[in-house]
Amino acid sequence: MIDGFVLAGGRSRRMGTDKALMTIQGQSMADAMAKKLLIAGCSRVSLIRKEHTMGNFTTKVVWDWFDDYHPLYGLYCAQHYSKTKYVIITPCDLPCLSVQTIQRLLAAPKPVIVANQPLLGVFPVSWKNKTLAFARQGHRSFTYTESCHVIHCDPKEQKNVNYLRDFGEIYDDD
Repeated sequence: MIDGFVLAGGRSRRMGTDKALMTIQGQSMADAMAKKLLIAGCSRVSLIRKEHTMGNFTTKVVWDWFDDYHPLYGLYCAQHYSKTKYVIITPCDLPCLSVQTIQRLLAAPKPVIVANQPLLGVFPVSWKNKTLAFARQGHRSFTYTESCHVIHCDPKEQKNVNYLRDFGEIYDDD
């Protein structure tokens, strides 16, 4: 059993609109990612959002209560809310990520990340204090994950949707 969390509380500065709320095949990008985590085998899945951000999601939302937008604070919140030994986290903006790659992450030796995606991985809840310390010190996510195992996947699955043009290249909004 493992809890899954979708990081869906960033500023979306480059996109110009809240990425988590953008629709893909009739559902928000964040809900689509949560569905993949459930299909892959997560016991519970939640979105991590900032309290001041609203949205109409079908997935349970838990709050990232930190003022800063560092993604490691989102991971810390996942570790805080989790009831399992490990958490899997993923950004909401990887719409091409496959269920099979998520399943490979879940089956791999832990802790583990996908190459070039330090925020897509499985992390021990016992690292909660480490996570908070790295976030408070402003370390990059890549520094935090240096000791993790790494799996590789198709580079197309790692395509972050950061700009509207990226979204258009991947999906036609319905």
